[in-house]
Amino acid sequence: MGAPLDARAEDLGGLSPEEAVKFFADMLRAEASSLGMPFSGMRAPLSIDMPDGGVDVMVRAPPGTSGRGLIMPGLTCYQIKTSRDIRLGPGGWRRMLRGGAKGGLPPRVESCIDEGGTFVVVLFGIDRPARQKDPADSLRECLRERRPLNGAKVVVWQQSDLLGFLGPHPALQRRLRRTDDAPFLDHGSWSSTAEMRRRPFVRGERQDAFVRRVRAKIQGGKGPVGVRIAGIPGSGKTRIAREITDAEELRHLTIYFDRPTTGTYAALDKMVREGSHAVVVVDECGRREWEKLRDRAGAAKGKIRLVGIHNGEGGGEDLEPLPELDRQQIKEIISFHCGAAGEAIGDLARLCTPSPRYAHRMVDGLKKGKVPIKELIDEDSVHNMYIADGLQEASSEFQRRKAVLMWFALFERVGYEGRHSGDAEFLAAKVAEWEGMRRGEFNRTVDDL
Repeated sequence: MGAPLDARAEDLGGLSPEEAVKFFADMLRAEASSLGMPFSGMRAPLSIDMPDGGVDVMVRAPPGTSGRGLIMPGLTCYQIKTSRDIRLGPGGWRRMLRGGAKGGLPPRVESCIDEGGTFVVVLFGIDRPARQKDPADSLRECLRERRPLNGAKVVVWQQSDLLGFLGPHPALQRRLRRTDDAPFLDHGSWSSTAEMRRRPFVRGERQDAFVRRVRAKIQGGKGPVGVRIAGIPGSGKTRIAREITDAEELRHLTIYFDRPTTGTYAALDKMVREGSHAVVVVDECGRREWEKLRDRAGAAKGKIRLVGIHNGEGGGEDLEPLPELDRQQIKEIISFHCGAAGEAIGDLARLCTPSPRYAHRMVDGLKKGKVPIKELIDEDSVHNMYIADGLQEASSEFQRRKAVLMWFALFERVGYEGRHSGDAEFLAAKVAEWEGMRRGEFNRTVDDL
């Protein structure tokens, strides 16, 4: 994976009017999150079919608000245009300002000017040469023709201005590019993956409290923030990390890496250099990788907040052990999908607890008719169905999977990367020999598992 993909002018120009309004509102939300500003002062209709009074988004920010200029102190009203054919001159502005009483301005534009606020026209579709006269000058004159400005400010932003505002927000840039060839996922893309969509998130009071506590830790931290979510494999760590970051203040800042790679480090280094604001979630993140990422993020002076997901090695104040699901919650997963209840479901829930991954795999098998529920009577039968994943238990591939899994704990114990890689290679060769496999079969089985 390479460095984050930068947004381009053509990406902005490709948005429909409704998409542009929604995207710009999310730009404002991301900026507000970076500034620690509450969202209560924002109004975004998000509908191009309703009369908007000449304004698509309104923001009322506290006095003294400072940042990159996207949000300004006091009242700011934004009119968003996506056309590539707008004339940046008196004739074009007069057409845009139609809609008020005879000789007047659209009502919300009028209110903004009377209050001494800032009126901003946001042009998603065009970017005029820098040598051209500032289009805000002619817009200002057209407004004065109909109403005294009374200290109100008038601004016109074009594509180059918007790209500048997007610079610190890699999550929004990833979303705008609409490409699968990216080093990470934004929160919306992460939430739309098949794994996230096909399985509902089940949680109880302990999991709700965990979400609130970790979310507050991410939102309220001063200086570099790092939280490691730890739990057994299949306990729902990735799902709960998505839930934690699915808050208005975090969603538009969140990016997700499925594992730490050289591309992850390169992307993080680029974010630090460019002063990006981001919540960076890294899955399958061991202690050694976590320390590397945390050291890099430390140079961002609190602008980057890290969330690691791993199986729990090591300790430390940044560790947040995930509460396990109890038997009743596992039973709810199975009953919801299978439409069944009773003693058989209860017994299966007992065998799957505390792993929602086991429960979902059992549900998949039951729904596809691979095995009757009455045959899932002990840990061995549940475990066999889990690792078979559709294979016949009498098949040679299933037998290879089961044999390889017998040795996994040994690899986990001694390690298999870095300084342990040589020993791991030797051990893998011996296991393949003991189990009567060719080394290629052993490696392929590991990959499949």
